[in-house]
Amino acid sequence: RLRAALEYLRWQREALRLGVGGGELERLLHLYELNQDLLQGVEGAPGVDFAQRRALVLSQLRNLYLLQDRGPAQPYNRGGSPPGSEPLATQPFDISVAQQKLENMQRGALGNGEDLLESLLPAARVEGPVEEARLQLALGDWRQWQGSSARAGKAYAEVARLLQEAGEEELLGQWSAQPVELPDNGAFWQPATAPGGTLISARFDVSARGRVSNIETAVDDPELEGRASALRRRLVKTRFRPRWEAGEARAVAGVQRDYLLRD
Repeated sequence: RLRAALEYLRWQREALRLGVGGGELERLLHLYELNQDLLQGVEGAPGVDFAQRRALVLSQLRNLYLLQDRGPAQPYNRGGSPPGSEPLATQPFDISVAQQKLENMQRGALGNGEDLLESLLPAARVEGPVEEARLQLALGDWRQWQGSSARAGKAYAEVARLLQEAGEEELLGQWSAQPVELPDNGAFWQPATAPGGTLISARFDVSARGRVSNIETAVDDPELEGRASALRRRLVKTRFRPRWEAGEARAVAGVQRDYLLRD
């Protein structure tokens, strides 16, 4: 049942990203509240192992990323519905109540995300240093994405310590050798199954605080320059997990990436 519930939550997030069926506010609330009910339901329940609890925690963290990105901070019309959505009269619930709930959830999202991950750390320590480091990495990424670079650095340093002491240098290199776009957990990822999209190459620098600068893009067709400009604007707003070396965040110049801009 838990596997089925997790798959259902994953599908709901994908439908939200694709804009399937409208009702974005309702879907966000449904995702968060259902996931929260599941977390409370497995608390102390026999037969629920660490991997299942971790999957539920990380699912809720993805919901929080989406809430922060797509919640009430986006522009709404006077009726309270997102631009382009169905008219207020056809909505199955009170938009104003839903928006108020989401605003409250959004204000507490940073602390809620940290609490989720930290509550699982004792169980992760029992599983071993790799599992503990994996949660610390998620904690660092969450803080970094929220703009708390100093506190993120503490979590990243703990990742390095745990993996080095465990002799997991190769895994540490996979996680920290290069800057990584955040979130790095599939929260905003959309599978490239639908046709369409424009591939654009970009070159840029990433600072030790995970900010992008000196962006250059390459397009073969001058008509694609508008899309390249849109990519540059997106990259400026994107938080990165910085490169880590010898226990410190490092700036990296000349990062080369290819991005697919969906139609």
